[in-house]
Amino acid sequence: MQNTLTHKWKRLFPAQTSSYCLPVQNAAEERWGDATTDESDSELTHYRSKRAEALEASASVFADASEEYGSLPAVKDRLEKWKQQQPGAYADAYMSLSVPAVMAPFVRLELLRWDPLFGSSTGWHTLP
Repeated sequence: MQNTLTHKWKRLFPAQTSSYCLPVQNAAEERWGDATTDESDSELTHYRSKRAEALEASASVFADASEEYGSLPAVKDRLEKWKQQQPGAYADAYMSLSVPAVMAPFVRLELLRWDPLFGSSTGWHTLP
């Protein structure tokens, strides 16, 4: 029983074993998490197909919106013009509090395209 526990301890915590302990018998054996994964090829294929479906569906979210409301830069420009031309009306409408809610759908669509685990970058972090 003691040998089994010592062996398990050395496998789990190799740096914490003292010098009088015997080395692990199979040093070439892969440790959990080094090169193994819980995902199978079928799960990865399923993930990619579902992600592709979601991206395809997201492409049509603002398809029926007019040009002045169908993209984030257009909405941002329109709000900035309103703020410069009519600052009183802009403040009375509490737009400084409403802008995050107005821009949230655009941000969510952009984040849907972002896949940090598989290295795809949308470029949102490089925007001015």
